Amino acid sequence: MGSNEVTEAVAALCDPAAVTIGGQAAHVPAKLEQLADALANSGEAGDGLRSFAHSVPPIDLGAFELWRAVDESARDWAASCDVDAGAVCAGLDRVAQVRALWQAAGKRVSGRGEDDVVRFVGDVRAWADRIEQLLNPSKTVRRIWGAACPHCEASMTEAWVEDQRVRVPAIALIPEAEGRAAALVCGHCGWARRVPVPERV
Repeated sequence: MGSNEVTEAVAALCDPAAVTIGGQAAHVPAKLEQLADALANSGEAGDGLRSFAHSVPPIDLGAFELWRAVDESARDWAASCDVDAGAVCAGLDRVAQVRALWQAAGKRVSGRGEDDVVRFVGDVRAWADRIEQLLNPSKTVRRIWGAACPHCEASMTEAWVEDQRVRVPAIALIPEAEGRAAALVCGHCGWARRVPVPERV
């Protein structure tokens, strides 16, 4: 395991993912940004005129705890790799700070021994997996935090989750099923776009 694995692991957590939708290139926000967006949208709902508090669904508390853990882990790795967190984070927003810390630690850890590299890559991959599991617990629908509908421009909508009306991402990826193609769907306006899937061999 070497620098390529470190770079790939950090990118899977911190960089947007490129997808092709209807022959056009698009980007899904980075897992780190989706988590921050879930946290920023927690605890309030809007009617277009004002915001009001409502009972917070479990994902909001989970997003808060997970964000704190990812941030703390990035700072721990940066410290163990002798990264000057103050210099790296100066003038950056909270998402950019965590991204910069992971990237700086990744560059430093690549020059260390195999054990450190393996532990670092394992940690970063685990955080990416935990974010994915928290934000998309359903195996049938994958909500995409931070993405805006190309038709109505909504990034959030309201839905019923466990008998509570909560704010959720407007855009969701519905996977391929028998007799049905995979699609991106806006839960706010109903826009939908078929997503090409690889042919089975």
